Amino acid sequence: MKILITGSSGFIGQHIVKNLSKEKIVLLTSKSSNKIKKKKFIYKNYDLKKGFIPKLECDILIHAAGITPQKKYRHLEYKKINYNGLKNILGKIKIKKKLIFLSTTDIYKNKFTKEYAKENTKVNFSELSSYAKSKFLCEEYLKDLDIKKFPFKKIILRL
Repeated sequence: MKILITGSSGFIGQHIVKNLSKEKIVLLTSKSSNKIKKKKFIYKNYDLKKGFIPKLECDILIHAAGITPQKKYRHLEYKKINYNGLKNILGKIKIKKKLIFLSTTDIYKNKFTKEYAKENTKVNFSELSSYAKSKFLCEEYLKDLDIKKFPFKKIILRL
């Protein structure tokens, strides 16, 4: 089974890689990470910012890449990298079985009050931070994908 992981140099991506070392893993990476380079993996370069995605095929894609709110980005940067990046990935990578998309619990967080809503509460898009909006748009995009063109299973995890 071939597993493709984006964001493998990030905190969550590194932990995923450590636990999947028995599988055939291809790491899409935009920067090198000494923590994961010790293991034998196949590395492919990509750049969500520039829209550079190699044409690949995999059984499972774990999409952990994107920009997070630790640094202050503008709304357009979140949308370009997180949302358009996902769309570009799906346009270039053929997924046979499953896509696991790592989203965020910030979708439940009100940007004005900083309080979290209950999970089953309807998301109020206008109250989301730019980061949460970009992740929510990704989720909606995945839910609306044409099943005939994208027949793989879609799993969204809000971490």
